[in-house]
Amino acid sequence: MSAYRAYLLLEGGTAFAFSLIATVNLVWQAQAAALNPLELVLVGTVLETTALVGEVPTGVIADAYSRRLSIVIGVLMMGTGFGVEGLFPRFDAILLAQVVWGLGATFLSGATEAWISDEIGQENAGRVFMRGAQATQLFALLAVPISVALATVRLNAPILVGAALMLGLGFGLVVAMPERHVQRLAASPRAPMLQTLREGTHLVRGSPLLITLLLLAAFFGMASEGFDRLWTPHVLHDFSLPDLAGVNSIGWFGIMRGGALVLTIGATELARRRMDTWDGRATVRALFAADTLRIASTVASRSLASSVSPWVRSGLPACSARSAAPSTPPG
Repeated sequence: MSAYRAYLLLEGGTAFAFSLIATVNLVWQAQAAALNPLELVLVGTVLETTALVGEVPTGVIADAYSRRLSIVIGVLMMGTGFGVEGLFPRFDAILLAQVVWGLGATFLSGATEAWISDEIGQENAGRVFMRGAQATQLFALLAVPISVALATVRLNAPILVGAALMLGLGFGLVVAMPERHVQRLAASPRAPMLQTLREGTHLVRGSPLLITLLLLAAFFGMASEGFDRLWTPHVLHDFSLPDLAGVNSIGWFGIMRGGALVLTIGATELARRRMDTWDGRATVRALFAADTLRIASTVASRSLASSVSPWVRSGLPACSARSAAPSTPPG
């Protein structure tokens, strides 16, 4: 397979499998595994910590040995981690799953872009990255209704199917993915790791703009984990989702995820056309505006829970817990 087609296969395949899983995995953790809010946040914290700790070592491995190998390992580890989560609805198993798939994601991070840039040339990378982003968004959106349909059979079915697809994709890349332009580090992995750390620290310390961006990212990361992990049980507990035209709770989560993906596609296209990404100050202003909107939305969701939910209960039939998880095994 050509590098271009292999790249689209990788981006579209991982996006499709991940979207199958992400549509229902928080419902699976909250209902089947019966994780409480603290456990849900701890699951996310373990995932983020794994990604932070593993980012540099796995990146150096990709540069020192093989980016293709790093990508294949990453996809296989992600599939394995999600498989563990879907098979064992227990807190300890889910924690282990976050470590496995989080580490797998770091094998992909950076290695994918570096691999395709080497294979097709830097001058063609921008166009290919745009196609890859479009494939990611399209296949992620296509996976949402399929995930909902699978979840009506069994709540963990989308997770297991997504994990199987990732494993199949990983083994398929062994055969289909080319690597004709291998660039290995001449020195040992430890030396470039320390050198990269020193150079990065020096660069950040000399740039107020980079310091500002890192602070924004740090605060956003600390604030987002609670929202990312708790919005699903918040909706399940504080809202009575209407049961309209046979759409149960899982269906509504699919609608919300699909709507979010459509908005993401639109917002990305708007930003691409209107914002100069080479202008650092414009980027900071955009991040500040996005964070402000995120804060307002989070506050609004809590106030709406007390005002909208009684209206929904009085006017529409609510989804029951049984309809949300028709075939869920005991947690």
